[in-house]
Amino acid sequence: MAIVRGEKPEERGAVEDLLRRVYRREDEARLLAELRRSPDFVPEMSVVADLEGTLAGYALFMKAGVAAESGSYPSAALVLLAVPPEHKRSGVAERLIRHSVERGRGLGLRFLFVIGESGYFTRFGFKKASDFGLEPDFDTAGGGLLVMPLQNDLPGRINGKVRYSKGIQPG
Repeated sequence: MAIVRGEKPEERGAVEDLLRRVYRREDEARLLAELRRSPDFVPEMSVVADLEGTLAGYALFMKAGVAAESGSYPSAALVLLAVPPEHKRSGVAERLIRHSVERGRGLGLRFLFVIGESGYFTRFGFKKASDFGLEPDFDTAGGGLLVMPLQNDLPGRINGKVRYSKGIQPG
């Protein structure tokens, strides 16, 4: 079983290679290199699945924010999730996400966001952001914005705008 942990600096090249292999192009590896230089990069939210010294997956959440009537809420957004074909359907993606949830809670984040298929991400606890009165301040390029509240003291409906870092906005 893969151990999920924080990415080590010496693994950066291997993570970029993993992204090239999973996505079969250079774009995601270049994006990751650019995101690491961003002020919105949170090293604690860059995690790998380590299977006996081999990278079996990678997830990256970047800073995001919520500006609402009731205040602002520090948050993060899933930007990259990569699991190579030989490790798909083995629970690696789920472990990466669940580990990131706990890291986010430990950092005091209020929400995690993802743009994606609700049928996949709802099993991890994500819900439609619109159910909380949260709308993106950018085009989601056809995907739905989903949210996972990380703290128990949040009001039921927030009513606000979700802001992603400019470098990670889809569309």
